[in-house]
Amino acid sequence: INSGVAGDALVGDRILILDDNNPDSFEGKIEAIRFADMPCVEIETVSGIKLICSSTTPITSKDGQNTTYAPFMKGLDVAVLDYGEFRWQEVVSVTDAGLKPVARISVGGRSYAAGSDKNRLIFTHNILKP
Repeated sequence: INSGVAGDALVGDRILILDDNNPDSFEGKIEAIRFADMPCVEIETVSGIKLICSSTTPITSKDGQNTTYAPFMKGLDVAVLDYGEFRWQEVVSVTDAGLKPVARISVGGRSYAAGSDKNRLIFTHNILKP
């Protein structure tokens, strides 16, 4: 997604994804998108990377084994892509962002990158991992 905003995405668009078996992000294709109005939160990392996502968005842990819903991420680490540099960062705040339209993107059960700034992205899921 050129803008980094999930709402701008279309099926077939290339998107940065993260595979649990590969520590680096890579480009993949969006397989499906559903749009819905959802209660949202804004998460922010220690370096100021921000993402508004639904309150039901699961985020994969560093070990790749667990997921935590976005509202409960404060104090936990998220995978980020900051001006092309991949790393894990602590979430320092989670705030209510109200009811917003969200894009539920499917990329084959993997995490994908999105954010408020296309150069500073956070990896999340829109469905729970199997």
